[in-house]
Amino acid sequence: MLELKDIVFSVNIKDEKNNDQKIDIIKGINFKFEKGKFYAITGPNGSGKTTLAKLIMGINRQTGGNIFFEDKDITELSITERAKLGISYSFQHPARFKGITFRDLLAISSQTDDEEKLLSIVRRMGICPLSFLDKPVDAT
Repeated sequence: MLELKDIVFSVNIKDEKNNDQKIDIIKGINFKFEKGKFYAITGPNGSGKTTLAKLIMGINRQTGGNIFFEDKDITELSITERAKLGISYSFQHPARFKGITFRDLLAISSQTDDEEKLLSIVRRMGICPLSFLDKPVDAT
């Protein structure tokens, strides 16, 4: 379970008179994400969805409140420590690898260039290797 308790994220900006001003981007978020359930965070542009995801992951640090994962307070854990616990962040628009084929990606991820091993992996996915492996990643 992932629990957010009174999460606040504020930034300091300069106003028109060059005075420091604190702006709350996220304020007072409380929520429990129960294990085994699927959740979608929705809202208009600029409503804080990405900021909230980055706070959970540890990419940004909240300025108030606590984050619990599996009943452990992870508020002070680094992004690396959170990733080791299984917390990850998936970008809405994943990075594209222009000019790279599925064969290239599969060889990198499986750490082998052995043709038979690559073919075996693709067959286990139920895909015809001959029509798939040499297809560019960006192709639809």
